[in-house]
Amino acid sequence: MTSQIQIYPNDLTEIDMSHLIDELRMQVRTIPQPVSDDVSAGISEWMKNCYRLRELILLGNPEKFLRWDVLLHTMVVTSPPYMSVELNSLLTLPEWATRWQTAVAEPQMGWPLPFPAYPASSGNLLHQAYHLSQFEKSTKLRIDQMEYIFEFGGGYGSMAHLCHALGFRGKYVIFDFPIFSALQTFYLKALGYSMLESAEAFQREYEGIFCMSDIDQLEEVLPLGEDIDPGLFIATWSLSETPFELRQKFLSQMDLFHAYLFAYQDSFEKRDNFQYFEKWRQRLVGFESKSWPIKHLPANYYMMGKRGINI
Repeated sequence: MTSQIQIYPNDLTEIDMSHLIDELRMQVRTIPQPVSDDVSAGISEWMKNCYRLRELILLGNPEKFLRWDVLLHTMVVTSPPYMSVELNSLLTLPEWATRWQTAVAEPQMGWPLPFPAYPASSGNLLHQAYHLSQFEKSTKLRIDQMEYIFEFGGGYGSMAHLCHALGFRGKYVIFDFPIFSALQTFYLKALGYSMLESAEAFQREYEGIFCMSDIDQLEEVLPLGEDIDPGLFIATWSLSETPFELRQKFLSQMDLFHAYLFAYQDSFEKRDNFQYFEKWRQRLVGFESKSWPIKHLPANYYMMGKRGINI
């Protein structure tokens, strides 16, 4: 039996979990069964993940979703050996004690697995923090300077939470499969964030999170590209797992952003990601960009940039 009221760290409000769970299940029941014209193994595997997540949401306990197999196998970093490198890097940040330490304090929503070497957080949240620390170091931009963030493939919402914990205040979009959008909405609502229910609401408001899956709505939620509204595009091991045609629909909008943070594996389903992203970076106009191998994750790369300034 799920609890009626739960209070999570980092959250100042009482959340009625039974209501949120009912809302999540109702939303999931309205989502059509996942279908894709792409028959590649990667897409097929994600379709299976969507089926499994649907089953667990409807029949399992969503309050413990971070212990579900489909999450642990696809998007939740627990305690792999490479995390010691990332944790040590975070602990040496000049603002660790004044900024990052508080930001990586793990909310207990979802029953996350504590990271053994740093139980106040999880391996997954620390992994996300490492990405953002690398972005800030590389570009000399801070997350709290952004007014808009677009995340392609948002997991269960951890990156969105972390950006806000680091001081981001603005509009945040997560584009993902419909069922993952439902889970993200559930998680972020439970943490007390303002969730926007439509593209129209997103356009009206100055702040809030919009979880979307309809690519036809993309132009309605993109940033204006103005200097007063700096936007960041985040895609960590997500664009690199999609067909080239779909990638292009998003990457062609880069002129509306002021910065980007990508991470990718060198190849996926016989697609040469390294060549693809390097050619894209070289063609990108108006940005100073940088790409480098992630030494503790062989065959994986970061690529980051910002508009018009050497980094």
